[in-house]
Amino acid sequence: VGAGLKMLLETGLGPELEHEADVKGAEMAAILGYDPRALGSYLKRTFAEERVALPGTHPPLVARPLTGL
Repeated sequence: VGAGLKMLLETGLGPELEHEADVKGAEMAAILGYDPRALGSYLKRTFAEERVALPGTHPPLVARPLTGL
């Protein structure tokens, strides 16, 4: 599991799959009764305001669909 997680964080999934993962995650959160915008809010606070770099090849925040919600 550790090696798989390390690979994902270092190489990412590619822009299309990263986008799909964000969208599907928001859909699942909404189905379960959570605010689907919470991930975008979290990413903005954690990575933008604290100026922490996104790991690996993850797309920049402005390119992620959830940060614009």
